[in-house]
Amino acid sequence: MTSRRCRPDEDTRRSGRSEFVIARRLAHNHYLGTAVHQWTFCSLTRSIWARQFYDGKIAAGKSHHTALRTLANRRQALQPPSAA
Repeated sequence: MTSRRCRPDEDTRRSGRSEFVIARRLAHNHYLGTAVHQWTFCSLTRSIWARQFYDGKIAAGKSHHTALRTLANRRQALQPPSAA
């Protein structure tokens, strides 16, 4: 649930096998997004797999912020769901 709050929604269209993004919603919690970005950046010095994942994205030609965003998405996907 947290990952849905801190990143913009995308309007995706599908046609047969193709899928593409039409537009991105810009309404999201900017404070939470900034906190997740900072948390991910700080994890680079503490987590070996996070550093390897980040370095792999940089080696693939991605920018610093794109690599951090994909790492943050990966880290949030690994978090267990809260008991609600």
